[in-house]
Amino acid sequence: MAVSQFFIPALKGVAATFAGILLLANSSSADPQLSLFDLLKPGLLEAEGERTPLDPGYSAPYEKFSFHALVGTWWAKTVYDTAGTALWHGGEDGDRLVMRVGPFGKISTTHECNILQGNFGPAEEGAVALVSPYMSMTRMACWDDYPPSVSFERIARFEREGLELRFFDKDGLPIATYYNAHALKAALVDILQ
Repeated sequence: MAVSQFFIPALKGVAATFAGILLLANSSSADPQLSLFDLLKPGLLEAEGERTPLDPGYSAPYEKFSFHALVGTWWAKTVYDTAGTALWHGGEDGDRLVMRVGPFGKISTTHECNILQGNFGPAEEGAVALVSPYMSMTRMACWDDYPPSVSFERIARFEREGLELRFFDKDGLPIATYYNAHALKAALVDILQ
């Protein structure tokens, strides 16, 4: 049901009620002992006619939807090639590779200087994969050296333990290892205090 089905009639009812109150308050026949608060009685704001009842099964979005298991900001610790050999380690050369996963599985990351976006499907029992179409990407020419990109299309499984998130392909070979950036920051702040 559209919000306007409830909002517009309610707004009209409130406007009519306040117009009536102002008319009564300003009329010469109004009781001088009657205040505006006395005019606002229970039921006065009820619109005439029958209202459409709210769906009794309605619940707030946070009760209706659960957050994706991979939600968060992730900093790449290690990126692996197709044989499972480490290609790149985060923090060694000043470059960083960050992946952001939204509450419903939307991914945002980079490939060289381009932005990659896509969506993870449901993450159930350690299994996760991209939803088709796999990833969309900006198309800019990149002239510098950049960390390798993660092969998101190969992801079939994940493990999440403590601060770490590890992705694996269908054969169990590692694809990438990430740290939860906010949890890592909180742990470092705690250590440094």
